[in-house]
Amino acid sequence: MQKNRQMKHFYIILLVIACSFTSCFEDKNRKLENQISKTELANNDSMNYFSPEIDRIYFEFNHSMRYVFHKVQIDIFIIGNSPRAKVISIPMNNDEKWEHSKIDTTINISKEKYIEVLTLIQQISDINNGLNKDTIGIDGSTWKIKYGNEHDLQSYFIHSPNYYTEEPGLLNFIEASKLIIETVGLNPNEILIE
Repeated sequence: MQKNRQMKHFYIILLVIACSFTSCFEDKNRKLENQISKTELANNDSMNYFSPEIDRIYFEFNHSMRYVFHKVQIDIFIIGNSPRAKVISIPMNNDEKWEHSKIDTTINISKEKYIEVLTLIQQISDINNGLNKDTIGIDGSTWKIKYGNEHDLQSYFIHSPNYYTEEPGLLNFIEASKLIIETVGLNPNEILIE
């Protein structure tokens, strides 16, 4: 009887040791996998495209008079290692004929498209400060592009930029706006008309 009790204690102790060893082994294995994963991310150029300086790209279009696609907002951001976009489009009123321009959705964006948008946005520069104002015109459209992070945001606010295409920097601004709209599956020719 005592021998059976000793054997039970022996098996329980052996089981505890085996479980501890397995748990310890799993923890070490998990740490090693995480370390390998981080090293692969750091060494893989195709994964290393996110910049801590730019983790958000925001585009907004407002038209003072148009009913369809009256206001369009596209907010591109990073979650984990995936670029996403929140897309909102609001017609001027709730008339059924403008229903197709009502959008409120979040979509995934390919890493390649994100890089393409980011590259083009970083080429916007030298826009005349007289044009770059946070104002909404009485007639026409106002386009906004903001990019950066929560601590440092570069902003461009242009009223009816299609009228000033000779201004330095505006061509890149217009092209970046079109690319942002295309990236989320919308047609810039339907939205960016005056």
